[in-house]
Amino acid sequence: MKTWLTELEIGGATIPLFTIEDDEGAWPEPSCKHCRIADCESIHVSKKRFHMLVPVEEVWNECLNESVLDNPQGNSLLYVVIHMNAYAHLLWIQRSSSGVMSGSNLMDIWDCLCKNLEIRDVTLEDVSKKGNVDLRLLCGVAYGRSWFGRWGYKFWRGSYGVDEVKYEIALACLRNLDISQVVEVFRKVEDQYALVHRLEGVLERYRRLSHSPFKTLSDLLVFILTYPAKSRMAKEACTIASIPRKGWTREQINETLKVLINILDKRGPVSGEDLIEAASSKVSPGELLEYVISTMKNLKCGMHQIVARKENPISNLTEYSLETVPLLTTEAIDYYGDAVFVYETVVLQYPEVGSEYSMVKLCVDTMLNCAYL
Repeated sequence: MKTWLTELEIGGATIPLFTIEDDEGAWPEPSCKHCRIADCESIHVSKKRFHMLVPVEEVWNECLNESVLDNPQGNSLLYVVIHMNAYAHLLWIQRSSSGVMSGSNLMDIWDCLCKNLEIRDVTLEDVSKKGNVDLRLLCGVAYGRSWFGRWGYKFWRGSYGVDEVKYEIALACLRNLDISQVVEVFRKVEDQYALVHRLEGVLERYRRLSHSPFKTLSDLLVFILTYPAKSRMAKEACTIASIPRKGWTREQINETLKVLINILDKRGPVSGEDLIEAASSKVSPGELLEYVISTMKNLKCGMHQIVARKENPISNLTEYSLETVPLLTTEAIDYYGDAVFVYETVVLQYPEVGSEYSMVKLCVDTMLNCAYL
């Protein structure tokens, strides 16, 4: 088999990426089995295809074993199959044993490859888990998308008659559960005092750290899951006074920031180019505008707000947005443990009381039957 090695330099580590040309003679099926499983046989795909994989960390310094394709899931961190006419199947992804390559790192690599290879379409079966937690359900309830949705993957097909409309309805029902009413339902159940006490404790803990009350289950989960990152941003945030002037007066910098912050407040996340275009008629010269924008990262601009600068994983553009940061605490908190507790208690153990139980169970089953993206 023809094999190519590409060495990727990421975070000081050298990551081997192997590309293996498929032996067409070893593929007797009339069509691609991955296309059949994903129910996309109607798409005409080339029979010539390539396997791409990042092997497990333990063999990064070794030659590729010819038997790796006999069990690619057990021998790789990332495994994809690409048809010659640019249709692909993402079949396996897992973080490295040492943690040097996270799942997000690997998805960023694959996303970059898709853009450079001009991949037309990608299928995958979302069976992502963290421990025993189904991430497509946890992320769906919290963010309204699967974990893979960060890179633009969306619903493709469901099982047992579930279509996209039923999926979206189920998702909305779970996300919009009124968290205060949920607690009241649990209080009606006998022998659940300890569970209700813990649930109330979790709610109270995060209400103290938030600037606004939680209405829905989604509100609570998003706050818990994003708290560690946002609290780090708050700790590392710089003040307007700390921006070097570089020949500009402090008044010029402050006035430019007011214009930019007003745009972000009205428009939400904005790319750097769009931000320059929106502010160019109000700020001159252009060099001042570009300089101030370049300094806007974790910049305090209010009592509880900072300007965040992030790269959009779908567009690869740098985006600026106003983020509300939580109150800081010195309390040792297991944030992910709290999120999993809320998720498992409300979503998976909803009390068999009233009609809501049937609705919640139906919505959970619907979402679990939607794994193909």
